[in-house]
Amino acid sequence: MPRRLAVTDDAGRGNPDGGSPDAGPDGGADGGGGNSFYLRRPSPIDAENQSPGSRGWQCANYNAGLAGYADRTSYLPGDLVSIRAAFASGATTATWQLWRMGYYGGALGRLITSGGPVTIPLQPAKLVDPVTGAVSAPWSVVLSFTVPSDAVTGVYLVKLKAPQGDALIPLVVRERTPGAVILYSVSTNTYQAYNTWGGTSLYVNQIGWKPPGSASAPGHAFAVSFDRPYNNSLGTGEFLAKDRDFVTFAEGQGYDVAYVTDTDLDANPDLLARRKMLVIQGHSEYWTRPMREAADAAVAAGTNAAFFAANDAYWQVRFSDSGRRLLLGYKEYCGRDPLRSVDPSRASCLWRDAAVGHPENGLIGQMYGDWIWAAAPLQVNDPSSWIWAGTGATDLTTVAGLYQNESDMRFDNGVEPAGVETVANGFVQSYFGGFDQAETTLYTAPGGAQIFAAGSIGFSRILAGPGRWDPAVQQLVANLFSRFAGDGALPAQVKQLNIPAGAPQPVYRTGVQVSTVTRSLVQPSAVAVAPDGTVVVADGNRIVRVDGAGKVAVVAGSESSGNSDGSAAGAAFNGPRGVAVAPSGAIYVADTNNNRIRVIQNGTVSALAGGLTGPDAQGFADGQGTAALFAQPMGIALEANGNLLVADSWNLRIREVTPQGAVTTWAGSGAVGVDNGAGQVATLQFPMAIAVTPAGDALFVEPDAGWLRTVAGALPHTTSQAAGQVFVEGWQDGPAASATMYHTVALAVRPTDGQVVLVDAASARVRAIRNGVVDTLAGGMRAGTVDGPGDQAGFSAPRGVAIAPDGSAYVVDAKERTLRRITGF
Repeated sequence: MPRRLAVTDDAGRGNPDGGSPDAGPDGGADGGGGNSFYLRRPSPIDAENQSPGSRGWQCANYNAGLAGYADRTSYLPGDLVSIRAAFASGATTATWQLWRMGYYGGALGRLITSGGPVTIPLQPAKLVDPVTGAVSAPWSVVLSFTVPSDAVTGVYLVKLKAPQGDALIPLVVRERTPGAVILYSVSTNTYQAYNTWGGTSLYVNQIGWKPPGSASAPGHAFAVSFDRPYNNSLGTGEFLAKDRDFVTFAEGQGYDVAYVTDTDLDANPDLLARRKMLVIQGHSEYWTRPMREAADAAVAAGTNAAFFAANDAYWQVRFSDSGRRLLLGYKEYCGRDPLRSVDPSRASCLWRDAAVGHPENGLIGQMYGDWIWAAAPLQVNDPSSWIWAGTGATDLTTVAGLYQNESDMRFDNGVEPAGVETVANGFVQSYFGGFDQAETTLYTAPGGAQIFAAGSIGFSRILAGPGRWDPAVQQLVANLFSRFAGDGALPAQVKQLNIPAGAPQPVYRTGVQVSTVTRSLVQPSAVAVAPDGTVVVADGNRIVRVDGAGKVAVVAGSESSGNSDGSAAGAAFNGPRGVAVAPSGAIYVADTNNNRIRVIQNGTVSALAGGLTGPDAQGFADGQGTAALFAQPMGIALEANGNLLVADSWNLRIREVTPQGAVTTWAGSGAVGVDNGAGQVATLQFPMAIAVTPAGDALFVEPDAGWLRTVAGALPHTTSQAAGQVFVEGWQDGPAASATMYHTVALAVRPTDGQVVLVDAASARVRAIRNGVVDTLAGGMRAGTVDGPGDQAGFSAPRGVAIAPDGSAYVVDAKERTLRRITGF
């Protein structure tokens, strides 16, 4: 029988995971009273990173079937670590190594100790808690070791090496005696919330678990157990994906950082007391009440805080057991939380919910805004701010790809602290098609603490990520550490690091010119060119036409959203994200949020295909007219035979619609993936834009897959790779097979020569593929609406592209509300 896990209020404030108590402070401080801070000292982190490192920590032979977990999230020097592990395919043996992660001259890790071989048994059956759906792994201890007495605080990885492959297991070593001026809380709550090992998480319920008395299975579990391995990021939770780059930079600079986990801060909020700076990094979505209260109290006492992250302190969660191994998070089902009827303010709902009453921006200055489809560049808002000292920033400075994955923004909810300043911003598009601001903010709290918020989960990738880092961001972060926890010197010193090259420079094509046609659009997202040379734009909830003089005329719709056919003047759209014009002049529209394909002809708007209204409008079905169903259709393109191809993004398919409204599927099984193959054997990764080649094939882009794919126009509509590298991030020009195009959001094919014009959202560039080589036509070096030669032109948020009869390209910029023309390519 599965072990029943107790569901209670917050556990007592004992030691995290049953670990040893932290020693008291050493008494060194800048002054007495509640605002006393630890004195600056020679950094143990700096000294540690002078030791030689090695890249032996890397896990090139990862085997997901070999897995393990530590019995606690963190330890002190001298503590005993017990590792539980098993192998899915049978018993095996493995050696083990303990690595400390840091900079180490660019090796990023140092071998601390090793041992084995040890026996790894066959995985026993998992346990599923019937009350919460939490999955745990009742595995035996296969190895134990003592943390060296001189171990320096940090993130450590246990590497298991078996004949069948390798595995990684993360843990944190804390300071024995608190004294570091900076505290970094590793976001282990969020690691676990997203961990789907065993089939449940706070996001999925893949095993059909049903709570007692429930007739249906909820969409996710109500709790997650720390007694199981991580199945993402090579077994490290989110460390390698979201935290390692920050650790590389911070340790390479020698900052005096003390590492703890969310579990530690919940158990002992005093760990944050007397620190000059709190660091929240990457993705720290799940906070317990003691964590929030500790952060609030520290800021009130003068502790500065840097949120190099986004979507922080979004959900309130709590531990249910004294060992802090079960984390409760009812989330959308918080009405079922036992605390909802007893103390709603402590229920596992959103922090911003009225019943909880602690919106994130009350602490951070901003809060979660969007889950974003493609990365977006940062544009400097206030180059006079001290954070930009030494960067040479101007109001046209742009940093490619900084806003990624999820982004934050300011909210006018009556809770925002006084004096919040937006020092940088971007323009992002959510997975649901909508546009929003992303913001980077700074403010000073009443107690004197300064709070910085990056507003992006992907911030650290631009700090030290291979092929991504930008020197301006490194300088910004160094300035923050200097002002928040150092000597205050500006611009701060930035040590050069031995890491792979950062963001690549564009390879510009000569002779290209950019001009602005109009600045009078509302929120353009897609563009097509009519046979007469006028330009048709999906602009907010309108379809407009722009003539050669830049005059904008409304064709159909209005600024208000809706879902109605009829006369063009009275029709309503809801976030259209695709537009195409037939030789007859008929305008086809992908009415994205209405899940319909519509046509405008002779002054009338009518439905061509897709459900009409209500909850049944979104779905998947081939068929005729309104019997067919779509889910967030985005880009569309006309074939030579008059049929329409549709990038049906949330259905993960490429669809075809005849002029009579008959809908069939060209490619995609409906499963998320990047498998090529014939027809519905292929798996797609949210196709966003589509174009038709002169040969009649389809080209489509998936912004978070990283490549351009082809679907053959002839049966059986086989999908294959056309350019780019799957899941390799970046915007590197070069040979098509090795170029990177991870955040491409639009494309068009010039029929006269087959050139493929691409819109790169992350770097705000317009790129092209010619003769098997990717280069840059325009943009990328400055933000805003800047005309002129391609290498000097600027865009902010280019989104759609279309080819005109004369061979020029038209591009819409959603942030700048402009239509631009590119010639000379």
